[in-house]
Amino acid sequence: MTQSQPASIPQLSPLESYRIDLQAKLDQSRALAKKWRRGGTIRGLLFLTALGLFVLGFINYLGLFAIWLLAAGSAFAIFLVVAYLHNAIEEQVEKLQFQIEFAQQTIARLERNWNHLPKFEVPPWALDSATASDLDLFGSASLIQLISVAETPIGRQQLVDWMLRPDDVDQILARQQAVSEMATWSDHRDQIQLLGRSITTQYSDPAKFLAWSQRGDDNVAGSTLVQFARAITVFHVLLPILFAINLISLNAFVILLGSGLLINFLVTLILAGSIHDVFNQVAAKQRDARNYLSLFHVITQTNPQSEYLRSQHAELVIRGVSAQAAFSDLERRMFVANMRRSGLLYFVYLLLQFLFLWDVHALVYLRGWRQKFGEMVPKWFAVVARWEALASLARFKVDHPTWCFPEFDKLPNPHAVFRATKLGHPLLPDNVRVSNDVSIGPTGSILLVTGSNMSGKSTLLRSVGLNVVLAQMGSVVCAENLSMPCVELQTSMRIRDSLADGVSFYFAELKRLREIVLAARNRQADPNRVLLYLLDEILQGTNSRERQIAVSKVLEHLVLADAIGAISTHDLELATEKKLAATFRPVHFRETIANVNGERTMTFDYRMREGVATTTNALELLRLVGLDSQSQQ
Repeated sequence: MTQSQPASIPQLSPLESYRIDLQAKLDQSRALAKKWRRGGTIRGLLFLTALGLFVLGFINYLGLFAIWLLAAGSAFAIFLVVAYLHNAIEEQVEKLQFQIEFAQQTIARLERNWNHLPKFEVPPWALDSATASDLDLFGSASLIQLISVAETPIGRQQLVDWMLRPDDVDQILARQQAVSEMATWSDHRDQIQLLGRSITTQYSDPAKFLAWSQRGDDNVAGSTLVQFARAITVFHVLLPILFAINLISLNAFVILLGSGLLINFLVTLILAGSIHDVFNQVAAKQRDARNYLSLFHVITQTNPQSEYLRSQHAELVIRGVSAQAAFSDLERRMFVANMRRSGLLYFVYLLLQFLFLWDVHALVYLRGWRQKFGEMVPKWFAVVARWEALASLARFKVDHPTWCFPEFDKLPNPHAVFRATKLGHPLLPDNVRVSNDVSIGPTGSILLVTGSNMSGKSTLLRSVGLNVVLAQMGSVVCAENLSMPCVELQTSMRIRDSLADGVSFYFAELKRLREIVLAARNRQADPNRVLLYLLDEILQGTNSRERQIAVSKVLEHLVLADAIGAISTHDLELATEKKLAATFRPVHFRETIANVNGERTMTFDYRMREGVATTTNALELLRLVGLDSQSQQ
């Protein structure tokens, strides 16, 4: 008799795991909030108790002065301990709130609930990209919203660069390995995102810090003023020594000291405005330095194995100086510069300012840091940007465990082909997405996608384009398998006319197609990348026969330029064009029309089939909306 095997535990999907984790964090948050409120009450009562005991001691109630003061001191000591613990709970509540927001946003991403995801600002040059508009790379319901958990502007900028400026195949494959490794570092990714959120929450823009590290903002401390501050410092240091060894009298000491203090006071008044502005900026930089120091510390503590992560890790040390050590030094210098803002040290600051012009020395001290480390800061921040972008791609991989890393064909290859099994549109939810096997190429061939309105032609082209972008970022793609060469992606899908420029829809589209053809010809000189074009219902702004001729001419140019690509159309006559018929590999989508309860209905399965479409649905759609001839009688 064989022993029965234990039933296997069903594997939770990422969405189910995140929902369970979110509920646990919400429960923990409620418990902590209750604990925090109770601690606040105890804290307040202890303070009032200590104050009351001190008052009783002060009025010597019942003649027990020492006992009242001892009791007041004990109550106040307990108050300080409770206050410390209460602040620690408050930090836990804040951190947990961030984690709850992360979990909620992750669930929104998996459900493609775009209204609950943050909007990302992207640089104007990226918005001008035709491909970005055609494929919904940016804006609402976009690829950047789906991928990015980068919290800092420089991290998001790195993702944008990878989207629109793909690297060579070796760099892409290296990033794939880095993403795979970082996908196993859940705690590390959470720390990176939490620190990034802390930086942006405190309005700390790395771009401003970079600008400060390169050119500074303390021109108020000119060379003449610096020399004067050094001279007056020497003067005030020597003055008591001269008096102590009887080289000057007491009257002379008092007169000279008073004169020096008065001069420094007047200099401080004259420079008050400019000094105040500079140190307001310095105060923000101190907070920046502390945040970036924590970020560099988290990165430095890793022990990466992949070549790409090791190279990034190594770039945090330049000429024997680590970013962590440099920013620790900066934090110390910032503390010196910000003594004027410390309540406990303010009076010490005033003494140092009127004796030695402390502000000038502090600015020189900061300037020294920039002179020593300024040229290294952009390189260190570039590592932070890449690290944060990789963390986004790693979380994306974890959240889509069934998606795959693409394989890349080495070029030059006369048979370059984009080939995918179960390719889907990554921006669609899992319960809506329909996947298809797609093959585009080799050169000399064109994938001709035909079918009725709304049948899925445009979605197929966007599925190809979005997965190409993901692939060349180093990310997983929405497919079971995908292989492709490195490509330059060009699209023409959403052409708009321009009244301001006097450009018609038809002419605007011709200009775009000309750009694609020229790009294909230029790409012929690069053996390491092929041009992949995706053209959706092009040249709709002219009559049927002229459109067919124009489209044929454009496609002839692209075939001669050794580009590969796909074109969608519901113009079935294009498939019979003599000059191109041999190059076409036709596929189609279809609709199903049926009578349900006496009403005509139209449904789509979004499955791609071989061959040219055999049906159209324009007139049927007219009937469905009640605009056919019978409905007007």
